[in-house]
Amino acid sequence: MPRKHPRDIHHSEVIRECEKWPTNIIWPAPIDVRLNALVDRAIQAGEPDTLSRSELLAALVLAAPSEGEELTTILRTYRKAKVAQCMTAGSTSNGNVITLEARRPGRR
Repeated sequence: MPRKHPRDIHHSEVIRECEKWPTNIIWPAPIDVRLNALVDRAIQAGEPDTLSRSELLAALVLAAPSEGEELTTILRTYRKAKVAQCMTAGSTSNGNVITLEARRPGRR
């Protein structure tokens, strides 16, 4: 729903406490598998088990470079990447393939 009135956000506000806006991301399945693995690894490293995929993605976007040349380098790497590069340490695969788990619709 569109905002009825503009709202200023002060520079000193904590980002994670700001108004939340939904987004729709469509991406390759191996990237989704990797995101789940990264959330699991962060939790194993001490993050609370309430860590969400959204919060990790927001943190990664914040950490991304803002320079165009650096972004294009990252994009070129992504566009040439093979599925094997999505694997994290401890990931399971069946020979030279990964098997995608069945997914239910809705939030993960």
